[in-house]
Amino acid sequence: ADEALFDAGIHPLSVSGAIPKRGVDRLAGAIRHVLCAAVKSGGSTIRDYQDGNGQSGTFARSHQVYGRAGKPCRSCGELLAQAMVAQRTTVMCERCQRRFG
Repeated sequence: ADEALFDAGIHPLSVSGAIPKRGVDRLAGAIRHVLCAAVKSGGSTIRDYQDGNGQSGTFARSHQVYGRAGKPCRSCGELLAQAMVAQRTTVMCERCQRRFG
């Protein structure tokens, strides 16, 4: 979710009903893009995940925001922020991701 929202430029604390249709369309495309990229790279090995052949996934190397709170945004250099959404931690760039609502 963090990666798709970043890719779409949508802040995770946005009110879903306030996101315009073009934003929803961007998010739908971003979800497809992130999932395809993750599958192509064998997934994200955060701790100890391995596939059926014992290989670790390499998608974590491509994470733009996930797990990178306090580090600089790879797009703009702003320090990445962290928040709780529905009792889950999320990471975002306050500059690159627009907040709706």
